[in-house]
Amino acid sequence: MYGLIGCGNIGRAVAKGLIFNGHPINVLVRDNYLDCIQSKLGQNAKVFSVLGDFLTTCDIVLVAIRTSQLLAFLNENAHVLKKKELVLLQAGNIADIVSQSDCPSDLQYCRAIANINVEAGLGDVVILRTPNKGLENKVLDLFGKIGEVRLVDAPDDLHRLSMVTGCYPAVIGRFLQELIDGALKLGLDSNDALALSLKVFQNTAKTIELGRVEPKAHWRTACSKGGKLEKAMNELDDQFNKDFNFPNWLDKLSKSMVKK
Repeated sequence: MYGLIGCGNIGRAVAKGLIFNGHPINVLVRDNYLDCIQSKLGQNAKVFSVLGDFLTTCDIVLVAIRTSQLLAFLNENAHVLKKKELVLLQAGNIADIVSQSDCPSDLQYCRAIANINVEAGLGDVVILRTPNKGLENKVLDLFGKIGEVRLVDAPDDLHRLSMVTGCYPAVIGRFLQELIDGALKLGLDSNDALALSLKVFQNTAKTIELGRVEPKAHWRTACSKGGKLEKAMNELDDQFNKDFNFPNWLDKLSKSMVKK
């Protein structure tokens, strides 16, 4: 049986994805969140507030608390966690945190980073190879139920891939909201604005994939040469380049996430 500690955004998404795909899970939360989390996750989740009781029900524990809380959590519970296999779902210098903790040097753990889309079973999960092949295979099987899994050899690879898989859903969601708001301003009702924005976004992405063309080349073909749309898109392109340089933003975010 798998258990989950931490029911924030990612933890809750993992739990919902597993439950939706028929995989029961036990969850540890703070006492004052018991009823709330139970109602959100439903009957296929068993919710606990006492660590000792929770640990008796599971062999493999998914830890989805914040990176900043991980060292204190490991130190406080080293005496019981040493008997379990852990899956640490945090970004950052996790190996350093584990080595600094009071946990034994042979603590059995695997690192995995999942994105928010696992809730719908459409997630992207990056898993770092571990010498414990039994644990690695179990984790691959578990996360394969809620998304596409990539196995990498080095922490740097884990970080690079998870920056894209983990951060891009937020950026895409924010951009989609702009598309929806634009459709609303044109007079579409909220249902049509949402449905059409999603459909056009998905179909455009699929067309680019099937046509094997670069996105910028694709948006150029949507514009009549010298037309009003081309002029408007050039203005938008200039705005992006001047006011918001996404690669620089992502690089800055990436460096901030690996600071000790």
